[in-house]
Amino acid sequence: MIQGRYRYATGGVGNGEMFRQPYTQVLSMATNVTSDNQRNLHPAPYINETCCAYNLAKLTKDLNTFNPDDAKYMDYYERLLYNQLVGSLNNHHYQTTYQYSVGLNATKPFGNATPQSTCCGGTGSENHVKYQEAAYFTSDNTIWVALYLPTTFKWEAHNIIMKQECSWPSEYSTIKVTEGSSSFAMKLRVPYWATEGFDVKLNGKSIASHYNPSSYVTIPSRKWSESDIVEIIMPFSKHIDYGPDKLETAATDVNVTNTSFSPMWVGTLMYGPFAMATTGVSSWEDAIIDIESDLDNIEAKGAQPCDDGADANLYTLVLKGKEFTPDYYQHKNITHYFRINQIESFSDVLRKELYSKLQKASIYTKNGYTKSSYSRLIKAVKKADKTYRIAELTQQGLDSELASIDNAISNLITRKPDKSLLQSSIREAESKSKDQYTWSSFENLKNEVSRANIVLSNGSDQKEIDETVYDLNNAISHLSLADEVEKSTLRELLYVARQRKDMQDKWNLMSVKVPEYSPWAPNGFERMDKQLTAAQKVYDNADKNYSQTEVNEMASNLNASINTMRPGNLPELEDLGELLTLLDNAKSVNRSLQTEELLDTVAYAEMVVKYVGDGSGTHDMIENAIKRLSESLNKIN
Repeated sequence: MIQGRYRYATGGVGNGEMFRQPYTQVLSMATNVTSDNQRNLHPAPYINETCCAYNLAKLTKDLNTFNPDDAKYMDYYERLLYNQLVGSLNNHHYQTTYQYSVGLNATKPFGNATPQSTCCGGTGSENHVKYQEAAYFTSDNTIWVALYLPTTFKWEAHNIIMKQECSWPSEYSTIKVTEGSSSFAMKLRVPYWATEGFDVKLNGKSIASHYNPSSYVTIPSRKWSESDIVEIIMPFSKHIDYGPDKLETAATDVNVTNTSFSPMWVGTLMYGPFAMATTGVSSWEDAIIDIESDLDNIEAKGAQPCDDGADANLYTLVLKGKEFTPDYYQHKNITHYFRINQIESFSDVLRKELYSKLQKASIYTKNGYTKSSYSRLIKAVKKADKTYRIAELTQQGLDSELASIDNAISNLITRKPDKSLLQSSIREAESKSKDQYTWSSFENLKNEVSRANIVLSNGSDQKEIDETVYDLNNAISHLSLADEVEKSTLRELLYVARQRKDMQDKWNLMSVKVPEYSPWAPNGFERMDKQLTAAQKVYDNADKNYSQTEVNEMASNLNASINTMRPGNLPELEDLGELLTLLDNAKSVNRSLQTEELLDTVAYAEMVVKYVGDGSGTHDMIENAIKRLSESLNKIN
């Protein structure tokens, strides 16, 4: 449940101390960056509380004891430990974080940088003396090796001591029996990310020919002695950890002025178990990376020593000159999540272009051209098809085949034009009823029919006729049936939205209304209500048969509006207007006139703005901040 619904790439969850709406990690992260007229009020979104990570680690470890063969528990534990828990410690002054920052241009607030005393200072410190406690699990005659980090394990029941040796983090580890002798089985976790090159060797010999990620591989019960060595080879693999929801313009428009980007899937670049992050990205418009579908345009550098003197390895990924290092290693102005634009690899792009040309060449009919000219085309097509099947297609190879096909097409010699296939295709197209299909696909068909009728009535040559038949048949094949458009997600969201509207309507009918007891805060409700009206229109096909793309987009917009609503007792960003004006006035006071009282009041007001931004502020806090700022300014004036 946590993995799929609430988890960030670092393993952390929630916003503050609690789970928020499921499947809205990206939305929650995006709306934590608030601004008013381009003024950044909350540049470092505080998302994952360290106490939550601490408790989730304890819970996961306990759950694992009930089913130690299910690797998903320790897969999650590893993600949480290696990223958020390790990353919550500043290795220079050993202070811990309160709320662990993720997202856009985030900075981790360590120790006293947090504007209040928190419980995370205690549990956050505990985390860092507990790394080893979930490395091993045992039953009477089996040991599970769950984590790969430098540890020593004393198994008193078997009177044996084993030592795991590696640098952390590492793609290689060894387990050596250092004292004692006993019989037992050993199970070693194959991490979920270990998709290439994973191997386990006992005394130099691989114990299996194939390993399944997110499982345990077993060394059957045997007599272990001090001469035995287990090697674990686990090359880190590149992959993307996607959020379950898109970053929506509608969501960010709540907080960011003039947002114009298209909704996109958002994800974190991962290397093995590590969430990778970089610096120098300060807006969602800029937070876009082009990644080849096979990730080949991402360069992985080998392990390097940390430049801060720590006895550890540092892994780096490079994408278009930008370096990504593990999140735990970075503390200031870091971006974890990016808008992912998946692009094809260069070879795939070339192959796609050649395939398109082969498709075009196939539209020309044998009977429409002289035998010799048509045979030259067939010869060129066969040669290009052979090239298409080559594993690595080069630009030179592509250009040669394209030129050969184009030359054969241009030299086709037509016979007397034959329009019988064109007439047949037009009749089939005109038999389609617009009521059965989505508006966009039927409009495309109408346009192609109009063009086909022009070709039919004109003295067109055979090549134009064949090309028109191809385009018309393609439009017919791409007709989308209106009743096959999937609307279940939109229907569920409409149900939620109508429930919220009903609650608000009932409250509005009350003779005596207390604003803070309203089910929903006004601005968020208004946004949702507008989306509800528009979504109902799409669901009902009120003015046309909507396409799947249009339905999906509407569902996404409605979901965003629902999940940015706040309960009526919580202030919205729109409620900060007066306070922000006073803050500006306070900050513009000449330095020589600034008093300690004013500076303290400004700090408090900024904290209130932050809390309102992340959804934990109250109306009383805003009123108190306004009062204090007004009083401090009046004293100066």
